[in-house]
Amino acid sequence: MAYKLKLPATARVHDVFHVSLLNKKIRDNVSVSSFLESLLGTTQVFYPDAILDRKIQNKQGKAITMWLIKWKNHSNEEATWEVCTDFMARFPDFTPNP
Repeated sequence: MAYKLKLPATARVHDVFHVSLLNKKIRDNVSVSSFLESLLGTTQVFYPDAILDRKIQNKQGKAITMWLIKWKNHSNEEATWEVCTDFMARFPDFTPNP
């Protein structure tokens, strides 16, 4: 199942997302429109700062390691869960904190 989202005209991403990629809620104090504008209406580059947490998630019968990444110049509340292998492919020089 997939959902088509109303994204800003400046968004440079496809507007159809599989349900597994969507979350029920972002955060209590962040509006969806301001969150999307901050992500899609800018060419800002995010760099990892630290790993705040780790978890193992079962996806299609496989154990996937997920890291909660704090991004430089962003608060802990703006941290995002990233698949460990995908993250390390994008940031091969990043040294995880113990």
